[in-house]
Order: sequence, then structure tokens, then C-alpha cells
Amino acid sequence: MILAAVAVPLTLLITTNIGLNAVFTIVTMFTPVQFSYGQVSGKIIGAPIKISNVTLIHTGRTLKIENVTFDWQLKALTANNIRGLEQFLPYASKVAYQEFLINKAYAQINFKENSLVFNVQLFGQAAQAPLHGNVRLTNHNSMWDINHAVLMIGDNVINLQRHNVKQYKWNITIKQPNVMFKNSTGTIIAHGHIQDLNTTPSIQAHVQTKHFAMSNYAVNNLQARVNLVIQPSAPLFANITASNVRFDATHLEDIKLSLHGDLAQHTLNFNAMYENEPVALHIKGRLNEKMWHAHDLMLGYKKEQLVGTSTYNLKDRSSTTSLRGSIATFPTTAVLKFT
Repeated sequence: MILAAVAVPLTLLITTNIGLNAVFTIVTMFTPVQFSYGQVSGKIIGAPIKISNVTLIHTGRTLKIENVTFDWQLKALTANNIRGLEQFLPYASKVAYQEFLINKAYAQINFKENSLVFNVQLFGQAAQAPLHGNVRLTNHNSMWDINHAVLMIGDNVINLQRHNVKQYKWNITIKQPNVMFKNSTGTIIAHGHIQDLNTTPSIQAHVQTKHFAMSNYAVNNLQARVNLVIQPSAPLFANITASNVRFDATHLEDIKLSLHGDLAQHTLNFNAMYENEPVALHIKGRLNEKMWHAHDLMLGYKKEQLVGTSTYNLKDRSSTTSLRGSIATFPTTAVLKFT
């Protein structure tokens, strides 16, 4: 009797459309994302699940999907006409992305021992340029891993490939930025590798830009070589130059930035021209546990300068800076605190 009392409602739950709707009603009550939908058909076991007019709202951002189908027998998930994806891209609050329309997203799901493998393909458009993406994801023992990811939008290509167990290679080619970012021109060519993200992360990058501009930002003829390894004695290196950089109303020319040393002792030098006058920043720093110290800091403009020290707490992201001197006839002996 007890077994029957448990088995009958459980069978109805997983083999009927009524049971499926009950599950979705419960999900919408407890999910941290605001979730709504039109109609649901199918069964948890026995027939493909189809959901129409799906809306997901999270932190003021909205993703809408016309319909979603999950086929248990084919182990496949299909979604059509996805809108609002650009709101969830990195730095979406600061970067004016074009609207991305995903006409179709298709995911093949393979179940293996202690792991899931997702092969995802995207087909759509951005600013009337064709969009195609392919991602292979693996979840092994509750840990996610990206095997490869490729996104092509018009003449732009973003590519991430696993090179070996610890290392990824990446390439970015932006030759048609206006189909990705509003009010943008120019080109970006970049490549490098990243590795050991979970232990001692490192990144190597080579970046070139020509006449790149986007909304209130612009950088021309940038050349950058960066090699950063987050290990106590590993060398840090960066060499960045640009003919001019503009952000909002600030315009810098003849930019040169260099970094060398290691985490325990490193030096950063920055030089540029601002309103036809030289600007310089010189820092000697060290990283100790979760605290970065700049024990020798100098900021110069024209023939005047500020000198002092600075600390930055990587854990709570707070900083304290002590400066003395004057710039543009404004004397200061101050301690600045930022949280």
C-alpha cells in the first residue's frame, strides 16, 4: 500500500503533461532567476518537452526565447529566436553591443560516466551580418571545462582552443567591428595563450589595433606584448605603445607603458603627452600575500610631480594612497582612501 501510494503520483508526475506542468510551476517559484513561459507540452519521460515564449530576467537584463524543445531520445536541446543575449556579454553595461538575434541554438548532450559533454551550435545574425558559433563543454565530476569555442560574426572571428591539458590558445580578429559594437571602426588583431587557470594562472598576449574607435573610446596604432605569470619568482613583462588614446574628453598621445620584474619586486613606467605636456607615472611595487604595495610612486605632469606610497587589498578591493607635492600649482599632502 505504501509503495503504491508513492509510485502512482510519481508515475503521473513523470509520464503525463499535467505532471510536467506541475514541475515547471515549482521551478518558477524557487529559481533565483525570474522565469516565465507560455505553454508547456510533452512528458518528463516518453515525449519531447516543448516550451513556448520563455522569458528570463536577471539583474535587470532580459532574455527571450520563442520556443525550446528537449528531446530525451535524441539527447538534444533546440531553441529558436533568442533575443537579448548581448545584455549578458562581458562589460555589457559599458560596451554598446549590437543586438544579437540567435535564429537557432542546437545542443547535443552526451552522457558518460561521471561526465556530460555538450556540443552547442549557434546560428543567427548581428547588424544583418551572419553569426555562427560552436562550443564544446564538458562537465566532469561537477567541474566545467571548455574544449573549444569559436564565434564568427561577419568578418570577425573569436577562437579559443585547448592546446593541452593545462593550456588554451586564443585568437581574436576584428575587421568588421560595426556588426558587433555600435558606432565602431578600425581593426583589432590579437593572439596568445592562457594556462593553469586554477593554480598559477598565466597569460601571454600580442595585440595590434589600427584606428579602432567605439563610442567615446578610441585607440590608434596600439602595439602590445604581455607575459604575466602569477607565481612568486616568475618574470612579469609588458610593453605597450600607442600613438593616441581617447576616452570621453581625455586625449593622450605617444603612450608608452612598460612592466618588468616579478611579483616580489616589479617596476611600472608610463609616459604620454597630455595637452602637449608630458605625463609620467613611475611605480615600484611588490605583492605580499593579498596586499599589493607601491613603496615608490611618482606622478608627474609638466615640471611638477606628486610622490608617495600606495597599498591595495586584493581581498576586499580597498586601497590607501599617500601623496605629497604639487601639480599645476595645486599643493597637496594628503592620504586618499578608496573602498
